[in-house]
Amino acid sequence: MWGLSAANGADEGRAGAAADERAIVARVRSGEDAAFEEVFRTHYEGLFMFTYSYLRSREAARDVVHDVFLALWTRRTSWDVRGSVRGYLYGATRNRALNALKHERVVRRWEGRAAQELSRADASGTETDETDEAQATARAAALAHAVSRLSESHRRVLALRTEHGLAYSEIAEILGLSVRTVETQIARAMKALRDALQPGAAGTDVQR
Repeated sequence: MWGLSAANGADEGRAGAAADERAIVARVRSGEDAAFEEVFRTHYEGLFMFTYSYLRSREAARDVVHDVFLALWTRRTSWDVRGSVRGYLYGATRNRALNALKHERVVRRWEGRAAQELSRADASGTETDETDEAQATARAAALAHAVSRLSESHRRVLALRTEHGLAYSEIAEILGLSVRTVETQIARAMKALRDALQPGAAGTDVQR
């Protein structure tokens, strides 16, 4: 009974969120300045950090995000969102960032949040001694090295999950993948990072 009530509540919550998204899109399409400003304020910071992880330039990242919102406002009457507003904006921003890079290799900084997630997922239950600076430094170096050995696709998916907190469905929408593929890539990447942090581990490349 309780499980059914919780499920119904979750369904109602998702339905309400979807209705809110449709409403904000409709308001922007009608030319309502306040609605556009709400979308901008809600998503700008996340989009900026996302773009910065590609371009490594604050000025270039600002330009890309501003271009995304300028294009949105300019073509607002035909704005079509098939998934979530956030998914749409991240997808549009990613495309512009890749164009700015001319398809150069993506570099991301996400080690901090990934380390937190790894600590929670660590089945060994071993806790890092925060007072041992040398140990912490060695662990950070091992993690950074493990990240560098991940394939570009695995780093991209993991960054969207750990840095930006996107749902699997949103990541799939942005990258044009299936949800199952996203789940598999994240699981493989996390396993590779956990293995690399084990004592004496040499680390292996994750390419698929």
